[in-house]
Amino acid sequence: MKYDDVMKLALERGFYFPSCEVYSDAQAGFWEYGPAGVSLKNKFLELWRRELVRRDRMIEIDGSQIMSKSVFEASGHLASFADPIVRCTKCKSTHRADKLIAEITKTEIPESAGLDEFDKVITEKTSSVQNAMVILKMLRNSI
Repeated sequence: MKYDDVMKLALERGFYFPSCEVYSDAQAGFWEYGPAGVSLKNKFLELWRRELVRRDRMIEIDGSQIMSKSVFEASGHLASFADPIVRCTKCKSTHRADKLIAEITKTEIPESAGLDEFDKVITEKTSSVQNAMVILKMLRNSI
């Protein structure tokens, strides 16, 4: 079953539904859990609590899900945040470019690295020029 089919079925069965969908000015991207969705969510929460919180004696918090614009301005996310994503042209899987490069080259890529730094790590750390060119081509065609 494809992802879209699963999501359509979950919507039809009341696992979730768009918030305030009857209003034309409703904000996109907000969802409510239906009865089956609440039950499923609670099962995941209980599993998480059992395996991570209780077992490892962690302290649980419930933090903000939505924050004001000023938080993201102060952190620099609005001005310059980007996670370059690459997509395989054969299998259509997606990956964060920095994580893929780090995995292939065995080199940690800083969060603040730009595309030029990606190129530098690839050319310095790959075993051959051909490997470097394949990775660079994949990145440039995907971003």
